[in-house]
Amino acid sequence: MLQSRGAPEISQKSTLDRLVKSLDQSQVDNELQQLLKWSGDEAFATQFLQTYGIHIVLQQIKKNKKATLLVLHSLSRVNDKSLVSVLDLEEDFMDCLDIWMSTVVQILLNHSMDRSKWIQAWLKLLDSQWKKQILTSVLKLLQTREHCLLLSGVLEHYESEYLGIYSGIVARMIDILQDSSPDFFSPLVQSLLSKDRTKAQGLHLLSLVFMANPGVGQFIVEKNNILFEVMETVEFDSKDIKMATLEMLSNACSDTNTRKKIAVDCADFLMQSSRDPSSSAVANLCLIKIMSLNKIVENHILQRKDLAQFFTQMLEQNQQIGLEALSYLSALPKVKQTIHKDKQLFRLLLSFSKTDRPSQYALSVILMHLTSYPPELTEEQKQVKKLNAMAKSEQQQDEETHKQVTERIDDLVTLAMIPVIVFLGKIQSKSIQECICSALLCIATNQKHRGLLVQMGAPKLLLQYTSKLSEQHALLAAQALAKIAITTDPSIAFFGEMALELVRPLMHLLDSEKLLWQFEALMALTNLAGMNDSLRHRILQLEGLTKFENAQFSSHHMVQRAATECLCNMIFSEQVFFKYVSEDEHSRIKIMVALMDSDDFETRRASAGCVAILSSTKQGAMAVAKQKRFNDIVGDLLADENPEILHRAVEIVKNMAQFKMDCRIYLAHLVTLAAHPAPPVSEGAREAISYIE
Repeated sequence: MLQSRGAPEISQKSTLDRLVKSLDQSQVDNELQQLLKWSGDEAFATQFLQTYGIHIVLQQIKKNKKATLLVLHSLSRVNDKSLVSVLDLEEDFMDCLDIWMSTVVQILLNHSMDRSKWIQAWLKLLDSQWKKQILTSVLKLLQTREHCLLLSGVLEHYESEYLGIYSGIVARMIDILQDSSPDFFSPLVQSLLSKDRTKAQGLHLLSLVFMANPGVGQFIVEKNNILFEVMETVEFDSKDIKMATLEMLSNACSDTNTRKKIAVDCADFLMQSSRDPSSSAVANLCLIKIMSLNKIVENHILQRKDLAQFFTQMLEQNQQIGLEALSYLSALPKVKQTIHKDKQLFRLLLSFSKTDRPSQYALSVILMHLTSYPPELTEEQKQVKKLNAMAKSEQQQDEETHKQVTERIDDLVTLAMIPVIVFLGKIQSKSIQECICSALLCIATNQKHRGLLVQMGAPKLLLQYTSKLSEQHALLAAQALAKIAITTDPSIAFFGEMALELVRPLMHLLDSEKLLWQFEALMALTNLAGMNDSLRHRILQLEGLTKFENAQFSSHHMVQRAATECLCNMIFSEQVFFKYVSEDEHSRIKIMVALMDSDDFETRRASAGCVAILSSTKQGAMAVAKQKRFNDIVGDLLADENPEILHRAVEIVKNMAQFKMDCRIYLAHLVTLAAHPAPPVSEGAREAISYIE
């Protein structure tokens, strides 16, 4: 094998002669590899072709097909007429289709020639067993406007079997062409629609454009007045063209302006098509998409007595279309109630969880709608809503209450909804995961379902969502996690490293402006802070102490209470404890002592517990005793009726007495409490008395 590193100059012809001669030997792998390395140099490639011609390389096809093709691909960048002979060799390279297609495209783009002959030749291959591979290669090759022009012929050979690849090709072309996309696709669509034999292909292409970019589709429809022309002749079209028309209209509904036109100009055709069993599924889907714009259509869909049977038939006729239709309709209370009441229909829906991706997404949307609670309205929003309802002459459709949604979730959980939701949530699709995130939050709202969510692995899923979904959905996932952590033992629900990972999203939730989110985050963090030093240290790392202390000044007493309870557990951290007792002004202790006088029982209990812990050292006890009104506040606690408050109060006094501080003013209270029926209170009081005496 030649050892030269760079491509040899043409003056080194002897080196090249030896290489070319060795290509005639039975073993050519090394020589082809060397030639491939050198042919990357454009000057060398040009000189090589001028001196030896392409036939030297073509002779090696049978010896090493792939290596030969790689050399041809490298040489194809050169503008040499001899390369044209490569274009007739498609049958030799069908098992190396990607490289072959790339080579052909490169040759065609680099040579000014009539390309139609070769384009038609490989387009014929679209009718062969190689169609999928060719389409996939086309999708990979699309890089420039020239590629789009050269390869646009594939769009005339649409088959629904390859919908996903064709959608990718059209989307890629629009992405490349940008603002010139409408001018590129418009004449192509119009040309196909103008001939009966290609009309269906034109409708399919327009449908693909709407799927990729509704704005481009709307431009084409408006510019060429396509809806009018299609409706003018649809009565006389074949069944295939009518079906293509329906599919185009369904996708065209993704554009708001086009959907309005369809509601006006195409409703009659859609109503008629919905009565034909062969087209009823897609026609009904179109009607569902426009029904909010056409009262007659809305009544046609929703005012039927057999609504559940209608949905079931749609799903049985065409699973994907039926699911897409229900993904639209399931946002309506009447449809939610219909699905809720028909267990067979709901089980049928769940059975589609392990099908194709579009069906899984549609099912995720349906489950999100079925579990969604009505939004909480402000007083002002409630008044506006009442006024709007009064202004309308027709009776409004009853909206769901919080109780109705809770009852529906309870019933659907018994039909094995949670395992299906968790399964769907593991699918690597952001759109699906966002729907599942919302559904999990709604299910976690009811405390009785949280244990099952833990059993099914929902906490792990939600933790992943907090770092991979949008800001909005990450917060929803954090809220669901907070709800679970509030009522479930964190060591069970968040085993291993999961508890440590949970701290960050809860801190993020605490930073939100919503008081409910702040409260739930604090409650969950209280439970985590009570677990172990590792979690308390993690909370400190994320500035938890500062955030908790700030929350003590919240305008809402429940947030204030939760922050105080959280700090009570954080005091068990040695670092936090000494922050409180060692500061000069003891401002933290001052706040905690003041909160012992709070009107809120839970806040009073938490702050008293915190002060009891702080007073367990002499330094802490002395700092506590210096606070304003301390004696009066402790006296009030000792006179309280609640055993939990009393227990904390006697612990404070006992600690102070233990350090020889004057506690005689509490003696009368302690004597009374020594006979209290609660052992922690009576025993603590007697011990405190013993220190005082």
